[in-house]
Amino acid sequence: MINRKWLVYVLGILAILVLLVADIYYPGSAIIDNLLEKIQNMDHPAAFDRHPNVESLYISGFLAGYAAAIVLLFSVPGRVAFIARSYRGKRELLRQFSIGLAGNFIFIAIIVLSVFTPFTFPLAIFSGLILFAISFLGSIAILFRLASDFFRWAGLENSSPVVKTGYGLLIFSSLVTLPYLGVALRFFLWLLGSGIVISSKVGSGNKWTLRPLVEEFEQ
Repeated sequence: MINRKWLVYVLGILAILVLLVADIYYPGSAIIDNLLEKIQNMDHPAAFDRHPNVESLYISGFLAGYAAAIVLLFSVPGRVAFIARSYRGKRELLRQFSIGLAGNFIFIAIIVLSVFTPFTFPLAIFSGLILFAISFLGSIAILFRLASDFFRWAGLENSSPVVKTGYGLLIFSSLVTLPYLGVALRFFLWLLGSGIVISSKVGSGNKWTLRPLVEEFEQ
């Protein structure tokens, strides 16, 4: 059990180092280009005076996402918990992913159609915000669930949900720095997260139905 706990700590430290390296040496081929440039300039008198261009894109993104996740956890803890519990089973995941894919197509279609007239242009912005909100909510819930399962396996199940969410987001943020794989992971989490939120009716657990409208007119 002690070794499992150390694994949690080691992976967290490695994730932080990956973010630091990614902010210094850009992801993908830029890493190789920077290394080749350093090797080629090793004999140059000012070789060791050259500093890579640093932009805190990944670390800033992680901190911003984590701050928003904390606000989300304290604002709607019950909905986050319900969405996290909905993440189960391969067949269920495939269904939720398909719902997310279909939902994103619908929202994107609304956004595209809305930009053609000034009267519906605000609808494009509103639809984009809704799509981002449900995808972010689902993504945070999934990362919280994965981190919770990992912490339980390591014997750290008593850790705070804030810590678990931050750890899951940290590991994910380090993985998305990888070329090609990072883009695929972003899309997968985005679609799966939005699918789980839509299928759970934004974490309420209720079914999508027009029955209340019918009952209103029947009274």
